[in-house]
Amino acid sequence: MLDRVLAARPKHFQEQTLQEAKRWLHGYAAKFPAPGSEHPHPPDGAVTAQFLAIAPWPRLLGVIYDLMAERKQCGQSYQWFVTVALQRVHGIQPDQLKAARAELKLVRGAPRALAASNKL
Repeated sequence: MLDRVLAARPKHFQEQTLQEAKRWLHGYAAKFPAPGSEHPHPPDGAVTAQFLAIAPWPRLLGVIYDLMAERKQCGQSYQWFVTVALQRVHGIQPDQLKAARAELKLVRGAPRALAASNKL
């Protein structure tokens, strides 16, 4: 599951769904902003794609509705939505997501490190 979410790209989704999700995430962040983020920018395509990879769009919209009903303040970045949706939909805890991101960063950095060492 985490591999699929972290590997998600905007091209994996229909443009209409991607734009609708962006509007909802941006609207939520504007309505319930994080401290110091009263005028949030719209989310980028990468984080929106990660959000959409978690579950079908109607289920994710339900998560947004639930958050609105709870009046949850938005996190400092749009990754907050990915973290919250993974936890609510699949029971994946934030520390599991953090570990998966760190592992992916190491894996993605390995080819560059190897290429740099070969140049020496």
